[in-house]
Amino acid sequence: MALSSALTFTQNLNGITGRITDSTPDYGIGGNPLRGDSANYLLYSTNATNGQRTYYNISTSLPLSQLAWDVSTDIMGWTQATLLRIQIWSGANNYLEEQEDGNGIITEYASIVYYGNTDKVYKAIQDNVSIAPDDPGGDDYWEEVSDLTELVGYESVSQFTEDFQIDVNINKCVTKGFINIYNSCGCNPDNSKLEPAIKNWALYMAATANFQNEAPEKMDAIIEHLDKVCKTCS
Repeated sequence: MALSSALTFTQNLNGITGRITDSTPDYGIGGNPLRGDSANYLLYSTNATNGQRTYYNISTSLPLSQLAWDVSTDIMGWTQATLLRIQIWSGANNYLEEQEDGNGIITEYASIVYYGNTDKVYKAIQDNVSIAPDDPGGDDYWEEVSDLTELVGYESVSQFTEDFQIDVNINKCVTKGFINIYNSCGCNPDNSKLEPAIKNWALYMAATANFQNEAPEKMDAIIEHLDKVCKTCS
């Protein structure tokens, strides 16, 4: 039975920070591994419209138990969180180095492990059994993975990615447009002010609809436009 991986996002109302939670419901159920059977790390990025990821520096202080990470949300739009689940080093396991074919295509992905004595992640650079990264000569068999973003898409690492729409500032902005109209005009609004407010709200609804229809790049383009509008009008 595979884990039903899930990540959820909660935006703080200040629009600056949020929290991503590993809400996987079935750790330790139906033969699934317990949460502490792997070292979990979170990667968090903003995404350009073309899908290029720009990563934030996210702290994982307790990789064997941590279930929540605080993230910056100062940039609105399309973001992604990737949860890496990395096996714990064991002296009983065989570990393999990476293999490539003649065209430089990986045919065997290297073993990636978390080693508790050093609290670090390592990649096998030679096949080995029972050789720990901090053993004498261990650095002939293991190299530290200091940049975990290199493991995105790496097939020997279990991973799960979730898209998010970050828009708390945009929501506040487009809502404020209607509030300002009512405060100044009551129930007889000035059409010259009402029309742009309706347009911005419609664009915001379009952004959300695109995200829900699995078109995050379209959502991101709309949110980027609205962010500029809101900054101009604020």
